[in-house]
Amino acid sequence: MLQKNKAAFVYIISMIAIYYGWLIIFNDNDWFKGVGSILFPIIAGVISLFWIFPAFYKDKSKNRYFWLLLWIGIVIYLIGNIIWLLSFIETNNSLFPDSSALCWMITYLVFLVALVYKMMINFTFAIKTYLFNVCIFITVAISVVVHFLIAPVLLLSENSMLLTVMGLAYPIFSLSMLFIIICLHFLSKYSNERQTLLFINIGFLFQIIVDFISGYLIYIENYQMGSWLDPFWTIALLFFGLAGLVAQQNLNSPIATNEDYIEGKERWFPYVISILLVIIFIFEAEWMITPMGIGLAIVFIMIIGRQLVIMKKNDVLMKEYRHMAYHDGLTELKNRSSFQIEVDCFVEKAKTLNTSVAVLLLDLDRFKHVNDTLGHDIGDQLLIKASERLKQTASKESTVYRLGGDEFVLVLTDATKVQSIALAETIINEFKQPFSLGHHEVKITPSIGISLYPENGQSSEALLKAADTAMYLAKNKGRNNYQFFDLQLNEKMTRRMVLENELHKAIEKKELSLFYQPKVELNSREMVGMEALLRWNHPVLGMISPLEFIPIAEETGQIVAIGEWVLKTACMQNKQWQEKGFPPLCVSVNVSVRQFQTGNFVNTVKVVLEETKLHPAFLELEITESILQNVDESLQVIKGLKEMGVKTAIDDFGKGYSSLHILRELPIDTIKIDKIFIDDLMSQTNDSMVKTIIDLGLNLNLKVVAEGVESEQQVKALAHYNCGYGQGYLFLKPVSSKEFELYLEQL
Repeated sequence: MLQKNKAAFVYIISMIAIYYGWLIIFNDNDWFKGVGSILFPIIAGVISLFWIFPAFYKDKSKNRYFWLLLWIGIVIYLIGNIIWLLSFIETNNSLFPDSSALCWMITYLVFLVALVYKMMINFTFAIKTYLFNVCIFITVAISVVVHFLIAPVLLLSENSMLLTVMGLAYPIFSLSMLFIIICLHFLSKYSNERQTLLFINIGFLFQIIVDFISGYLIYIENYQMGSWLDPFWTIALLFFGLAGLVAQQNLNSPIATNEDYIEGKERWFPYVISILLVIIFIFEAEWMITPMGIGLAIVFIMIIGRQLVIMKKNDVLMKEYRHMAYHDGLTELKNRSSFQIEVDCFVEKAKTLNTSVAVLLLDLDRFKHVNDTLGHDIGDQLLIKASERLKQTASKESTVYRLGGDEFVLVLTDATKVQSIALAETIINEFKQPFSLGHHEVKITPSIGISLYPENGQSSEALLKAADTAMYLAKNKGRNNYQFFDLQLNEKMTRRMVLENELHKAIEKKELSLFYQPKVELNSREMVGMEALLRWNHPVLGMISPLEFIPIAEETGQIVAIGEWVLKTACMQNKQWQEKGFPPLCVSVNVSVRQFQTGNFVNTVKVVLEETKLHPAFLELEITESILQNVDESLQVIKGLKEMGVKTAIDDFGKGYSSLHILRELPIDTIKIDKIFIDDLMSQTNDSMVKTIIDLGLNLNLKVVAEGVESEQQVKALAHYNCGYGQGYLFLKPVSSKEFELYLEQL
């Protein structure tokens, strides 16, 4: 595209040189000189049409209609020139026909509409002020032209009313277009298509200047066809085409940004033009001073003075409001609104320059703990100190934002992966130093997620989402580190989000079910109990592993409702089997940490047992060792269950935090040896580990259950070590309630 622009410049210069060369060569031949003056603009117009049409055709935004209007205007202009050319060849008269003048007047009207439309769609943030000014200017221009030109000319003109109005419409249209391109020039600093607007303004400026000069020469009857002035119309047309070529580089991109826009000198225009109109009125009245005129002038000045005072106050308020709108009130950093606007601009610039943008999302680890223990005032001080440290760490190419809470963003322009890593590592190193907050010294670490344009997103929203995903990965990997976003991670997080949303409806849609697996006495192979295992069969995603959805349920708190459903369903099913005459068995149900922490878990179990009418002796609750981290709270819950007659077991024993002291204090009934020890039972290390766990359980008068038993060799080894019970695929894999009932019938 850059080569095309250079070629277009060369073409424009060449064509203008040829045009002037033609006028010089045929200086003494009025016919050839006249043909050239009409033909060259036609050629330039056709070329411009070819350059402008792709800008209209490829652009899918509202901006395309500006190019369509410009294209239509040039077509009408060419029609007028073609009519003039045919008339000139036929009559050898340089005067243009009325039909050509009508075409050109319509062209100017279309051009004026195109410019107003351009300003309306591309600068919506300033349109109220500028469109108001445009309307005032057009009103004043029409008033002045009608008063000083049309009215006197109508009295003297021998032409028809149509021709007279057509001739006098040009200055009104030209003045209006001149005012709008001046507005567009001042507004272009807020736009991403400055070069396009520059060429549009240059084209119209050439056209307006040559119109005024030629109009003046015609008025004094000194205009000659084929003068030095004529090529300027051709230059104007070619610049329109050049603007269309340049516009193709920024198709469908944001046109303007309003974050720095503040109404400036343009606000004074209505007052200046009003004063000018009053002066003209007084001048026309031959400066006659009357009481009515004096009163009018005083009132007029007082109104304007009052308005200026209000404007000044509004300026101060607007600056404050704009600062508040785009900055964080606590840290004075730029906020989320600034982030969205500026990063989209950074992305557009990077797209043009073929560079990259890095977004580093930073979250302070365990910040909530600081608020909860030291208070929100200390938390706010920490955020302020953290923001200052981030500003000191940031390079000249990076910008710091606070999105809210303890989340900050650093945006690095013209970035590489290496530079992003260097910045992230610098931040982590800076945060190694504790923060001094009054009488407290607080050490806090950051977790950083990094996304890159264009690999990870094409907008501020997409890049922030990717960085957020990477940041959670950094937290999952132990905090105080940085992670880059990748597609695999995105797929994983997207699936997690889907599962989290779908899990809310799983109970209601009856997608959850319980599978059952027997517990067996190893020596006799007699079934002594069963474990209820939760399964999720999604209608679209299929069977989802508990290893995948249970952690999500625990993290989101949904495990409480799901756990209560599991408990009630398992008890109800066990009671039904007993009523059908099957041997009474104890059903084991897994309980999460979240359920223990609700504060009313014992009462929940009691209510479920009363509703299902299952005797407490036939219910065992399996807890993980992580529950035992809070010994006092856990002890109260387990004692409450024990008093009710419900058994308790420690599941996956050997992986967690149990100690002899804790095991001795808790009134539990069973420990279950984790499957990882049983899988490699015959190795010397695991062999001795399993024997130690079994001995420990027996010495504490606990039942010992081995999970994951899959071979007779494992059964013999466990029996040799006096392990009483086993559970695993060797006996039966987890099956649905219907299949388990068939299994019970065969016993």
